[in-house]
Amino acid sequence: PPDLIAWRARPAGRVGFHNDCFLASDTDVGTYDEDPALRARQRAVMQALGDIAPFGGETCNPADEAGARPRTDCADILGEGAAFNLTYLNDSYYRRAFHERWIAGGCMDQVRRSMGYRFALGAAEVPQRTTPGARFEVSLAVQNLGWSRPMNARPVEIVLVHAETGEVRRLPASGVDARDWGPGETAARLGVATPVDLAPGRWRVLLALPDADPRLVGDARYAIRFANADDAAKGQGWDAALGAFALGAEITVD
Repeated sequence: PPDLIAWRARPAGRVGFHNDCFLASDTDVGTYDEDPALRARQRAVMQALGDIAPFGGETCNPADEAGARPRTDCADILGEGAAFNLTYLNDSYYRRAFHERWIAGGCMDQVRRSMGYRFALGAAEVPQRTTPGARFEVSLAVQNLGWSRPMNARPVEIVLVHAETGEVRRLPASGVDARDWGPGETAARLGVATPVDLAPGRWRVLLALPDADPRLVGDARYAIRFANADDAAKGQGWDAALGAFALGAEITVD
């Protein structure tokens, strides 16, 4: 509608878009206007919206529209999935014309991996030393291999594990919001305050993105898991008990 086309997406906007005939015809079976120029504007608005709010839906039977030209190839779903920042797609309907063709075309696994966000750590820099009460900074290169970004706020934590005693401390990071980690690579700088009572010695450094809900924040099953494979040689890997990714680095508290 004209009022939606005139709307300008803002970070505070939380209205998502569900397309229940995604890729099914030129108009997505009535989702968009029949006029090509107006339809192009509508699609552009929805693409912009998908960058800051959830976009998803399902396919449908192209026969629901006379003369429909469905977009069923792997190139179609991979191109438009990325363009609209696809976060979810009904896996049960309408499989015959779409999902089964993507399976035959060899791209279904890529589609599944790409929906939503998929973080991988590219690089991490951790200072060698800190002192109680001081601040330090952790620099990250985060790759988002998915088509979208997280829509809900999440804590970002540096988790420290004492090399000798096994004590665990979770330190909130400032100056970072995981919702800013859109598709592609993002350089993030995390500010961390060293607790005044932090014991001296060597501490292993991990990165955690737990759920923000107080009922789930301590449940590792709800933490975002990084896509990196475990690498014992680098000391990097997922810690299922802590719900955190080991950066393969240590920091010494004097």
